[in-house]
Amino acid sequence: MHVYWNLVKCTCGHHFGIKKGNRMSCSRCSKTIDLKILNSFSSSKELSIAVSSANAPDEVKNIIKSKLKKASLKSNNKIEEINNFRKFQNVIKKSIDVNGVLKLENLVKVLHHNGITNITAEELIETSEFEGLIIRSGHKEWTWL
Repeated sequence: MHVYWNLVKCTCGHHFGIKKGNRMSCSRCSKTIDLKILNSFSSSKELSIAVSSANAPDEVKNIIKSKLKKASLKSNNKIEEINNFRKFQNVIKKSIDVNGVLKLENLVKVLHHNGITNITAEELIETSEFEGLIIRSGHKEWTWL
């Protein structure tokens, strides 16, 4: 037997939850008529979240929505950074000669050939050195680690 929980709205504006089949009575004003079931949930945890959200002031809802949007954007930016990093790693690998040496001039050519304009060869080398992917081995030359 599966228990369901209902999100209920009273005409006084208060939202509350009840176990399906139980007598409905507003927990704020005690009304038992003109109550509207808005949604059903399979767990009390889901119901609790819905009641909290429904009873939250609009200002709080807007703040939460804004913070969630920012967190989502940060997450998307992080994913984009990771994808760019992998893309740049591949560009560096393509720039390495048969002796395993990365030369600045080769990297410039590969960046240009791939249409990458959002980072310079020097910036990519600096970042790659910082990340420990390459190490300077000579004048305008690096070795892939």
